Amino acid sequence: MVDYSTSRPLRPGQGQVAMLRIITATVAIALVVIAGASWFVLDRQFTGNPVLGCGAAIAAPVVSLALSRVVGLISPPVRTPADLATAYGAQFFMTMAATEAPGILLFALGFIMELSAAQVSLGMVLTAAVVWISLRPTRRRAEEFVRRKLPDGSDAQAFLDQF
Repeated sequence: MVDYSTSRPLRPGQGQVAMLRIITATVAIALVVIAGASWFVLDRQFTGNPVLGCGAAIAAPVVSLALSRVVGLISPPVRTPADLATAYGAQFFMTMAATEAPGILLFALGFIMELSAAQVSLGMVLTAAVVWISLRPTRRRAEEFVRRKLPDGSDAQAFLDQF
């Protein structure tokens, strides 16, 4: 596999991290697209309870952020540095499911409670920002993950080189 931006061969595992970055961007963009679609689908006027709508628009990104932190504490055990990539991937997908769920539920709540498109769109765009910030694989996050999972100081350089 080749990195076409630099024409250099990718290091082993680098393609896996690239796929996680693509998935992160896709999930965040999908939430923004759904937020845009809500402008056409939901009523643009405040027909439902405005307090509930504002509360839901604020609660969705806050709950998304809280869930990302809670799920970040749960991941499969790591016994050797070779298990790091599998554990990181498992934690990534659990975090992805937890962070995007409040945005999708907000969209459904918009239909059920007749919330305005502005409230739903704002909440979903903020949730998309939380998804992007919480999921994006970075070297710093990988180092923190290694520190939590391998406190004995095992050599995890091969895993970190992917980032």
